Amino acid sequence: MNTLANWTKRALIAAALMAPGAAMAQSETPPAPDPAAVDALVSALPEMPWMRVCGIDQNANVRVCNTRARDVAIAEGIVVTMQVIEVENGNKQITALLPLSVQLPDGVRAQIDDGQQITGRFRICLPQGCVVEIPADENTIASMKRGSNFVITAINQQGRAVPFQFSLSGFTAAYDGEPIDPFVLRAAQERLIQQQIETQRGGAGANPDLQGGLDRRAEELRQRLQGGGTQQ
Repeated sequence: MNTLANWTKRALIAAALMAPGAAMAQSETPPAPDPAAVDALVSALPEMPWMRVCGIDQNANVRVCNTRARDVAIAEGIVVTMQVIEVENGNKQITALLPLSVQLPDGVRAQIDDGQQITGRFRICLPQGCVVEIPADENTIASMKRGSNFVITAINQQGRAVPFQFSLSGFTAAYDGEPIDPFVLRAAQERLIQQQIETQRGGAGANPDLQGGLDRRAEELRQRLQGGGTQQ
């Protein structure tokens, strides 16, 4: 498989990794996560602006790490997510997931603070959005560590440039820190979702319509985590 196809494949994995435990480290019998590690992550996760997850690309048998912004960037009703993918041989790539409503032939422009603009190209579109790949190397990562904001600018349907800004606060700590175990992450996410549902259910009282809606929402979120769909 050539280099472009490899990166496109990993961009697909990255798109699925909006729920990072779902697609990177598949195994027939997933190990039971350490309860203490899950407890610690449940407490820490809401305060993490960036997080890093590593696993094995089963086809290529190489370690792949994904450092992603937990917050999304929103402008004019468009939601964008981004992450840095790094393969164990040192190759790096920034990927972002944009909706179908942007103009694909124009690609995107990426910029760290007032630095040089980098051109990103769309590679493939999925039901949940289109994957854009932005070249990255050690200098790019160093600039992100020093920088304050990473801005991705796309062209909307009206032909206007729309910037999406991601804070780089917390990027260095996540990128240089110990990666999160994907199975621990999945367990922590599921618990946080359950806590949120329980809180909302408590406010729903005895209203069966609200209770039913919350149950459906809980099941939808669980399916997204298990199937690798976008989860924010």
